[in-house]
Amino acid sequence: MTEIQEFVATYADLLKSDEVIVHCDTEGNIYSSIEAAYAAKKSGKTIELINLRETAMEDLKDMGITKTEANQLIHLLEFLYAGKKRRRK
Repeated sequence: MTEIQEFVATYADLLKSDEVIVHCDTEGNIYSSIEAAYAAKKSGKTIELINLRETAMEDLKDMGITKTEANQLIHLLEFLYAGKKRRRK
């Protein structure tokens, strides 16, 4: 289960922002503004643009989780934490 915890910790910021493309250095530090990324680049760090959504999807795939399995997991978690949803007649 450590992999899931690491995944959630790594990508939790995706829920806080509409930005999925971010500036990142080779150490994995993510910069919240272009100015901060530029300052880091000026100090000698290598900066590149990363699409966090694509990276997250690749990480899930590496963990062996397909889109179908992810959907099943979502429904299972909703059931476990919210209870069974009542169906309308």
